[in-house]
Parts: sequence; structure tokens; C-alpha cells
Amino acid sequence: MLFAHPPTLLPSTEYHRLQRLLRTMIGSRTPLASVLRLKLGAAAPALAQTVPDDVALSGARVRFRTDRQRPEERVLTWQAPERGDDIHLSLRSPRGLALLGLSPGESVSYRTDRDRTEYLEVERVSQAA
Repeated sequence: MLFAHPPTLLPSTEYHRLQRLLRTMIGSRTPLASVLRLKLGAAAPALAQTVPDDVALSGARVRFRTDRQRPEERVLTWQAPERGDDIHLSLRSPRGLALLGLSPGESVSYRTDRDRTEYLEVERVSQAA
């Protein structure tokens, strides 16, 4: 099953980082590799100053719902995921990567590492303090 990602603009630095990450995953069938391929297919590189402030990028605080449950709020980071970290969400995880580039009101579905479909809805994006 394929999931569509909304078209998005990403700063060139983030877009090229995704491209480099994809080169390390050639042939991989992991959920992260699948989300990465879909994300790159829906994204276009742009100058950082042309990307709206409410786009979920590295360093942004994102409030979102998973499967229409209660909202969570996390700061997106390129750091590797760590167990028990309730503040950050790694862009090296399928969920974090699925949120990258989304704005309030946008949603996306993706497959988790446990082969389950999750539906994410973005409520708010702000700069982390």
C-alpha cells in the first residue's frame, strides 16, 4: 500500500540531507526508507527564506495527533532516537520523517517499524525555545 505525502517546500539544506540519507539506504525496504522515498518524491528544494515559518523542520516544535488521539508536542531533531526522550522526535525515525515539511492542518499516513499504519495530523508548528 502506498501513502501520499502532501507536496512541500524544504530548505535546500534539509532536502539535500534527505538525498544523502537516501543514498545510504539504497535497496532498503525499511519503513524509514519508504517514508524517505515518499518524502523526497513530494518535496522540492527552496531557499530557506522562502519556506513558511509554520513548516515542520529540524529544530521546530510540532504539536500533532497520532490516530486522532490526544495531542503530543515534540521538537524535531536530526539526532538519533533515544528511548524515553519525551521532548525530541528524531527525523531518523519514520514518525519524525513523516512530519517533516508538514504545516498545521496537514496530515499524512505512514507505516511504522511494527508494520502498522499511523495517521498523523499537525496542529501547530513553532520555533523551539
